[in-house]
Amino acid sequence: MEREAIGRRKVRRPKNSNHGRKNLMETTTQTKTQNGNQPAAKVRLGRIHASIWENASEKGPYYTVSLERRYTDAEGNWKSSQSFKADDLLLLAKAADRAHDEILRLKREASA
Repeated sequence: MEREAIGRRKVRRPKNSNHGRKNLMETTTQTKTQNGNQPAAKVRLGRIHASIWENASEKGPYYTVSLERRYTDAEGNWKSSQSFKADDLLLLAKAADRAHDEILRLKREASA
């Protein structure tokens, strides 16, 4: 682990870590729903994560999205928050847009 100064405090980062840099802002991963505990898909833009959940109803499946911001505390432990800073809002909007696109893709796959 190497230490990296951010503001007035030092944050521990794994060596060769690019977390939070531009090249990670386009990462989208998908997972299959398993026993209701896993999201149907995830969208990650830097530290902003959108989890897409599939839910069942009498009219058929529908999707919900939970958004979170990941950060490290003073001890270097990863935490998540549903509160966003002003600097997060553009990424939050982009994550919501990509989550919407992902939901449309999931619906197309389900009807095919």
